[in-house]
Amino acid sequence: MAGESTLVEPTVSGRIEKLLVKPGEEIRAGAPIAQLDVRSAKPELGATRSSSRSVSDSTVVAPFGGVVTQQYLSQGALAGPGKPIVRLLGKAPPQVRFAIPEDRAPTVAPDMPVTIQGQPDVDASGLIVEVTPDVDDASGMFYARANVNLSPELAARLAKRGLVVRVLVRSDARRAP
Repeated sequence: MAGESTLVEPTVSGRIEKLLVKPGEEIRAGAPIAQLDVRSAKPELGATRSSSRSVSDSTVVAPFGGVVTQQYLSQGALAGPGKPIVRLLGKAPPQVRFAIPEDRAPTVAPDMPVTIQGQPDVDASGLIVEVTPDVDDASGMFYARANVNLSPELAARLAKRGLVVRVLVRSDARRAP
């Protein structure tokens, strides 16, 4: 159970010249996270590909506003695609992703209420927002997402990490349109 979260990584390779954020810092969408030195990578790209695009891509920015929860690379480290610099946790409402056995999938749909239970002391309600249309071949399960209604105290406690929970679909009731 968590809100919007992502690993922020650059689209080009280079050494981190400046790291502009630290864990626990709140940043806005589009805020610079790191500045890369891509000059050493330009010869590898070739003259035709080392255009001003790679120079503009050397500034890594936040895709959305939120809190930096973890730092993976430091100043001087080599960064690039597949090498995240930080984890960013957004301000979107918390959501839970859960699996539904194939035989139960026809009874589950968007707008159905759910109960969320977990440790420590997590007891919340939510509403299904999406159910995948296809079964996952490996697990034999369908997947769904639900928005979670949390008290401000519980939301603050869970803000910097995800949580494993149990989701109970209340199939006896649908939310009125």
